[in-house]
Amino acid sequence: MKRKICIGIVMLAFVLSACAYNASMVQTSYKVLSISNLSYDTGMKVVADLDKRGLLPQDKKAEILVAARIFANAHNVAVMALVKYKETQNLADQELVEKQIALASEAIANLMLLITPYLLEK
Repeated sequence: MKRKICIGIVMLAFVLSACAYNASMVQTSYKVLSISNLSYDTGMKVVADLDKRGLLPQDKKAEILVAARIFANAHNVAVMALVKYKETQNLADQELVEKQIALASEAIANLMLLITPYLLEK
């Protein structure tokens, strides 16, 4: 649990520092959301393949699917918040975007932590 929190904090720090050093917070946010969504898509393809080959226990599959839903919801809320911020350029909306991206980043990190052990097995 502590490792998951640390990964989430590191990802949040990455996002915030990227936003601080790039010219466009919106562009950086879109990139972060795009990369996390690509990671999600790839991870879910791996899960489907593992399940098809019978290498994924059903209890772990259920746990992964719950984590996947959490990420998908967090990601979608972050995208909606970013669209709103892009329209308003309001500081409160920017803070909401940063918070939602941090939640999505933590969620994708948790999902990848659940999938990774199956990638390391031979």
